[in-house]
Amino acid sequence: MSRIAYVNGSFVPYNEAYISMNDRGYHFADGVYEVFSYNWKGVFVDAIPHFDRLRHSLEALDIAFPLSNKSLLIVMHELMRRNRCREGYLYLQITRGVAPRDHVVLDPLHPVLTLFVRPHVFKETPPLLKVFTTPDIRWKRNDIKSISLLGAIMGKYQSARQGGDEAWLYNDQGFITEGSATNAWIVNNQGIIQTHPVTPAILNGIVRQRLLKIAETLSLPVEEKAFTIEEALKAQEAFLTSSTKGVHPIISIDGHPVASGMMGPITDKLQRAYWHFQHTLTKDYDE
Repeated sequence: MSRIAYVNGSFVPYNEAYISMNDRGYHFADGVYEVFSYNWKGVFVDAIPHFDRLRHSLEALDIAFPLSNKSLLIVMHELMRRNRCREGYLYLQITRGVAPRDHVVLDPLHPVLTLFVRPHVFKETPPLLKVFTTPDIRWKRNDIKSISLLGAIMGKYQSARQGGDEAWLYNDQGFITEGSATNAWIVNNQGIIQTHPVTPAILNGIVRQRLLKIAETLSLPVEEKAFTIEEALKAQEAFLTSSTKGVHPIISIDGHPVASGMMGPITDKLQRAYWHFQHTLTKDYDE
């Protein structure tokens, strides 16, 4: 965990990183966040797409972006340096600001920016995961990376109580939208990689975006099309993606093995390609 955090312009000991009781993030979850992975070459992986998504979330909530990309990257690198973190991830949160508790504040507020880091070793050989499905009870703007995660947390708890590593959320039509903290993928019976299209129903994951490019480079067929639980259970392979996990294979869904119950060849190929991309980057963005 962080020894040093960043709070509104200051680097402070983590245990002294306080925010106001009137912070709107505390009262209303009125804010957004991003999580950046950091490789052993001292690079934030796909930093620019993360900043683009952060701006999208802030603009949707009419919250000002407090720093330029360049200035924010300087702060982020300095925080990693002060924590002597050689590999891991960085959590960034921006709330609307501080004001007496009321649902609506019409006057512009100064956004509250906080950062902390968490050391983590990204393993080249990923663990084999189990998922359980649960109804998607979240709000209708999941394209906004809101700090309000209660619906996702409830799903993840439900999965964990059954021995699952992640929850796959399904909508009223029976389609899997995404995981509680990941994007969901299958390789269908035609050998096509399939994942939910970009709509407000899902967060357009940064690893999701990168993996689509990698699949194209590898000449692997991809279809951005929602799939049902039944289709997932009949799939050749299944996997999930996120910035903190990369690409992880799924070997069972609701207690039923996916195909042979092992990582499939397409997942293996994608996982290796993404791991290579993540760990060979030498700059904070890829052209």
